[in-house]
Order: sequence, then structure tokens, then C-alpha cells
Amino acid sequence: WPADDSVMPPGKLPAVTENVGAGTTAVQAPQLYPFIKSNQLVGLLGGLRGAADYEQLLKKPADATRGMLAQSWTHTLLVILIIGANLRLLAGLFRRKRTRDA
Repeated sequence: WPADDSVMPPGKLPAVTENVGAGTTAVQAPQLYPFIKSNQLVGLLGGLRGAADYEQLLKKPADATRGMLAQSWTHTLLVILIIGANLRLLAGLFRRKRTRDA
């Protein structure tokens, strides 16, 4: 086996005696839920929202809390743009139908 002690063969890993938590991107968080259910993870901060909630819990707002404001405004803008694009599409379809029927 390699002389490097940091590499251990499968099945010979030491038992973990420490509590382990994770902070991940929001996309990756659902993949880690089974580790929480099996008690391999004691906590999970999922995405910017999880980080901001943790900052609020500590009563120390920082980067994640400020980032939530920007993310919220960006999501609001996207919803407005989607609604606007759908209204424009519907208006064009209605106009096309009216000119076809006339």
C-alpha cells in the first residue's frame, strides 16, 4: 500500500467521531439530504439562503445577508420580464388572429 498515510484503503477508514456539517450551493443541497437522515451530517446550509439564515441566527449579518437582497431583486426582475414577454406574445397572437379574421 502507498507510504502516504493520507490515503487509506476502502473499508479501513477510521470511525468519524466529530460532528460534520456542510455548506453547499443550493443545487447540490438536495443530494446531501440522505446524509442528514443517516446522521452522517449534523447540519446543512443550502445555498445563499442557508448562509443568510445562519448569519441571522448568529445575529451577525454579513455578505450572505447582503447577497439575498440582490438575489431577491434579480428574481423579481426576472419574473417581471417573463410576464412582460408572455403579454407581448399574447398580444402578437391576438393581433395576428384579428388580421387573419378580417
